[in-house]
Amino acid sequence: MKKFIAVTTMLILILTLAGCGKEKTAAAEKSARTPESYTTIEEGGLNFRMPDYFGEPEMTGNIKNYYAERGDGLSVFQIYSSDGTLSDENFEDESRTVYDSYVSGMKSSDSITDFQDGRSEDVTLNNGLRCKRFTYSFKVSDIQCSSVLTMISNSGANKVIMASITQSEQSEYDYIDAYTEMIDTCEIIGGSSEASDAGSDAEADSGLISPEFKKTMDDYEAWFDHYCEVMKKYKENPSDLELISEMTELLSEETEMLDQMDKMDQSEMSNAELAYYLEVTARIQRKLAEVAY
Repeated sequence: MKKFIAVTTMLILILTLAGCGKEKTAAAEKSARTPESYTTIEEGGLNFRMPDYFGEPEMTGNIKNYYAERGDGLSVFQIYSSDGTLSDENFEDESRTVYDSYVSGMKSSDSITDFQDGRSEDVTLNNGLRCKRFTYSFKVSDIQCSSVLTMISNSGANKVIMASITQSEQSEYDYIDAYTEMIDTCEIIGGSSEASDAGSDAEADSGLISPEFKKTMDDYEAWFDHYCEVMKKYKENPSDLELISEMTELLSEETEMLDQMDKMDQSEMSNAELAYYLEVTARIQRKLAEVAY
């Protein structure tokens, strides 16, 4: 089971740059950072050899965030996995659908400007797994950032792993090469990349969104629209007793809402449902980020 905080939760971490200071320095040529040691992290049935300077993970929903630098020099490695696979037959279309939903959420934020798509490429990792890698850049609060997002389909574990590196031009070091090496050299836990028998069965109809699913997502978004509207009013007048009472009630309802979304299994969604799920959660995360500042 997966909480509503899917890949789009990464937007929250990117949007935290909006709260950084505005003073800028000229971007100097950067060198790679030398680690003192390495540690192994596990995600989606894979082991990744990670440099120690990324530190201990900080969680945002089900996303693990590893910070190498903070503030205007933000450099963060993010990783999470979801049930399901990207089929070989439709790998290009399915990976592009997920990426487009992610980008749509970014572009809809007032904090993000000058979004530029870079290259995309199919990559076969050293362990034989297939992945899709996207590069892109953007500005947030006038800070230039660059990112690489990699989707890895591990059919043997029925997992899709999403891993990204985001760094601003103000970072002291360049972490892209370290990120690429970490992804390209990951190892399959158990040593097999063969798809399970269940994973090779016919997939759900990719073109349908059930009415029940759409209503659930629309109701969920409507609830958070109301939540954000009340939050805005409360921030403008924090001493209003009626708003305090309503915020208290909403906060108690939030747990129930999250529990309901936790029961949604992404592996049982059609491709169209997953795309709509990502689209809605992207909008929700953007709205929550906007009222947080």
